[in-house]
Amino acid sequence: GITAVGQHCPQLRHFKATACPSVTNDSLLAVAKGCRLLTHLRIGDCKRLSDEGLEVVAQYCPELCELAIFGCEGVTPQGLLAIAQGCNRLTHLDVSCCHQVTDKALHALATHCAGLTQFSARDCSKVTDNGLISLAKCASRLTSLDV
Repeated sequence: GITAVGQHCPQLRHFKATACPSVTNDSLLAVAKGCRLLTHLRIGDCKRLSDEGLEVVAQYCPELCELAIFGCEGVTPQGLLAIAQGCNRLTHLDVSCCHQVTDKALHALATHCAGLTQFSARDCSKVTDNGLISLAKCASRLTSLDV
């Protein structure tokens, strides 16, 4: 399935698999390593995904500009820090319903992803005004904010 996509589609730029039980850290590793030109990745509601998968994306997909990982409950600030550092061309990010996302993650994104224009963190109860202040101060290109 998804692993084969990574092995045989090196020109892939857009990948979408929402609510897909086949998206795991291992399958995401295959996609990230095999599809290094990836610019858009939408893997929301994938319950088997964690920081390990995001770290692989950060390592192998530096061209990524849009990432949607809404509802991925295994995502923590550690995974978002890796994304912020490895994918600093991000313009769109959706981490809604990632309940472990904190102000620390927003600060990392604000520091490393100055080109962010759209950000969504709906139902992220650990995000406070402090995280939003960090984002507002550093992401001056933000045109859409959904919290």
